[in-house]
Amino acid sequence: MVYDTIERIDESENGLTIKTNRSEYSCKSIVLAPGKVPNNLGIANENVFANKGVHYCTKCDAPFYQDRVTATVGVGGYLLESGILLSRMASKVYLIYRGGSLGGDKEIISSIEKKENVELIPNSMIKEIHGNNILQKIVIKDNQGLEKTLNVDGLFIGMGSKINLDFVRHLVNVNSKGEIEVTEGGKTAHPAIFAAGDATNILYKQIVAACGDGAAAGLSAFNYIEKLKGNQELDRIGKRQSEILFFTTKYE
Repeated sequence: MVYDTIERIDESENGLTIKTNRSEYSCKSIVLAPGKVPNNLGIANENVFANKGVHYCTKCDAPFYQDRVTATVGVGGYLLESGILLSRMASKVYLIYRGGSLGGDKEIISSIEKKENVELIPNSMIKEIHGNNILQKIVIKDNQGLEKTLNVDGLFIGMGSKINLDFVRHLVNVNSKGEIEVTEGGKTAHPAIFAAGDATNILYKQIVAACGDGAAAGLSAFNYIEKLKGNQELDRIGKRQSEILFFTTKYE
């Protein structure tokens, strides 16, 4: 286990070279699993109430708010999805957005506008969040500077996510969403590089899906190395050993 930040991955005569903040490593194959980090609102106390009323994954955490009061803030399809999911579970949903109208799929927008438990709050932003140990209220501010306090049990933030791929972008294909394009077994455009998890173009961004894809990518990398050695008897894979170096990294 190496706790370090990767600066760049490049091809070399013997395979691949990994340059980090503190050292340099050589390897034959790499499994990428950098994940993604949700974009936050950047307001005071946001981190304090993370998972204590403030959430970034509506699919994951909406079920905890059955018959409770919630608010969701965000952009585009992220906000629409959050609003629809919460409307099926929460007793009340405040849908907060900066613009004068919702953007995204027209059918979903129409469905949201018909929900009796959803209150649209356009031209507004969240200024403050407060509570004792858990989230209890939010302060919103509209375009005219008027402020209003809402008592809520949960706040869901749908602002999209960021994925740090600058260190390897030149070796793999990245789609318009900034995700690594993979095929079966976590294969990327580079024969020695495999990838798994939320940083890839998998459809469902869930831990259980990422873990399964991680196992597949790891086996693909192992098989790739075995083939480099000239070993075609991959059914005896369990009897062989391989050195694996794990890096943990973070967003600056």
